[in-house]
Amino acid sequence: MSTLTVREGNAAVRSIMFTPPIRLLDLLRGSGTPVHAPCGGMMRCNQCTVAISGKLSEPDAVESELIQPGSGIRYACRMTVLGDATLLAKNSPDQLVPIQIEGVTPAFTVSNSLIGLGVAVDIGTTTVAAYLYDMVSGERLAASSALNPQAPYGADVISRVQASMDGHAAALAESIGRCVSGLIAALLRANERDPAELRRLALTGNTAMLTLLCGLPTKPLSAMPFVAEHLFGEFRRPDSLRLPDTVEVYLPRCVGAYVGADITTAMLAGGLFVNGRVHGGAPLLMVDIGTNGEIALAANGVLTCCATAAGPAFEGAGISCGMLAEPGAIDRVDWIDGAFRFSTIGGAPARGVCGTGLVDAAAALLDAGILDESGYLDGGDFTFPGTDVTVTQKDVRALQLAKAAIRAGMLTLLGETGLTVGDVDTLVVAGGFGSKIRADSAERIGLLPKGFAAKARAIGNGAGMGAVMVLLNDDIRVQSEHIDCAVRLIELSSNPMFMDEYVEGMVFGE
Repeated sequence: MSTLTVREGNAAVRSIMFTPPIRLLDLLRGSGTPVHAPCGGMMRCNQCTVAISGKLSEPDAVESELIQPGSGIRYACRMTVLGDATLLAKNSPDQLVPIQIEGVTPAFTVSNSLIGLGVAVDIGTTTVAAYLYDMVSGERLAASSALNPQAPYGADVISRVQASMDGHAAALAESIGRCVSGLIAALLRANERDPAELRRLALTGNTAMLTLLCGLPTKPLSAMPFVAEHLFGEFRRPDSLRLPDTVEVYLPRCVGAYVGADITTAMLAGGLFVNGRVHGGAPLLMVDIGTNGEIALAANGVLTCCATAAGPAFEGAGISCGMLAEPGAIDRVDWIDGAFRFSTIGGAPARGVCGTGLVDAAAALLDAGILDESGYLDGGDFTFPGTDVTVTQKDVRALQLAKAAIRAGMLTLLGETGLTVGDVDTLVVAGGFGSKIRADSAERIGLLPKGFAAKARAIGNGAGMGAVMVLLNDDIRVQSEHIDCAVRLIELSSNPMFMDEYVEGMVFGE
C-alpha cells in the first residue's frame, strides 16, 4: 500500500491510500480530488496538468514533448503512480468558486405546508449552485456554488454517460452526491442553523445529471432513439445524498432524454409556463447556452423544445488557453480605433480566456479583418497583446461548431412552428454563460440569428430560480409535473432543417 499526499501550499490536506501501479487520473477520480480533464481521460485535450513528485512512471513520447523537463508538471491521464507521491492541489474539493448563480423569477407566492428550511440545487454539467431558504417566509438565507466534481470523467454529458456505462456509475453518483451534501452542510454552518431544521430539497438538472445522481442506468441516453427510462417529477431519495431521513428530496420533471428538469425549471423562471399553462402572449424563445444547448419556444399554446450538443467550448474546455470564468480570465474584448482592448476578471494578469472572452474575441477579430467568414485566421494563431494567451485556429473551429449548433437549434424550432425571428417578442437567455455574454458580440459572430440581440433578456440561472419556485410553492411543483403534456419535442439529430441550418451557421458573421 502506498500514499498520495495532497498539499495546498505547505500544508498537507489529505492522504490517499492506494495500491500501485495506478493511473493518476483514475486515482484522483476515486478520491474526489479535482483535476481538469475535459476529454474524460481519452488523451485528447492535454489539459489535465498536475504538479506532482515521487515514484512515477517515466513520460512517454507524447508527454515528453508536452512537458518541460524538471518542471514537476505531468499529465494525469498519461502517467502512472508507482509508489508514494505528493500532489500540489490546484483547488480543494470543498473550495467554493465564483460562479454566476443569481437569477430572476416572475412574481410568485410562497405556498407550502412546511416549517423549517429548504434548499434548491441546480446540478449543471460544469457547476453546481445551491440556495438556502426559509420555507415559511420565502426569504433566501444564503447561496453558494462549486464546480461539478464529475469533470474528471469528461467535460460533457456524453463523456459521463459513457463513463457510467464503463463501470464508473457508483463513483459518478458518489462524487456529485458528496458535492451537493457538502454545499448544503456549508450553507447551514455559515448561517448557524441546525441540520435538523432542513425539511425539503429540490434538485434540478438535465436528465443525465439526475440519472447519474441516482445511479440509474445511462445506456438508454447513449444512442438513438435517445430515450429516458426515468423522467422524475417525483419525491425520490438518491442513495448518494448524505441527508437525514426526515428531509424530502424532490426531482422536477424532465421532458425527454436531452430536455431535462433544468429546462422545466428554467421555463418556469422565464415565464414560458405559468399557472399550469403555456404563456399565452406573443411568442417567447428561451435558450440556455452552455455545454448542452437547450432551447424552448412558447407559441400558440404549445411549448416546442429541443436540445443540441454545443460541446464545452463556451465553458473554456477544449480551448488551448481556455479556462472557467475565474480571476485572470479574459472576459471582454473589443477592437477600438485600430487596437485590441480587453479586460480580465478581477483585473488579474491574463492567464487564459473564458467563454464570453472567446465570443468577444471572435467578434473583435472579425471587426479587425483578421478572422474571415469561413473561420480562417489570417496570419495564424492570434495572441492577445502583452500576454501569453493565444486563440488558435483549432479554437476558432471549436467555437464554430458550438455556435452553429445553438443557432441552428433556434432557427429549427422557429421553422418547425412556422415562425420567424421577427415573430418572437423576447429572447429569454438563461444560464451563467448567457447572463455574461454580450448579445451584440453573439449576434456579430452568428451565435444569435440577426435581430435577436435587441430582443435578448437575460434571467441568470433560470434553472436554479425555477427550482426555488418548485421548492417554495406546492401548486407550481404539481403543475410542473404535467409540463410534458404541453411540450412538442423536436429531435435534431435526424432533422433535415437542422442539418441545413447547421451548415449555414458555420459561417462567421450576422
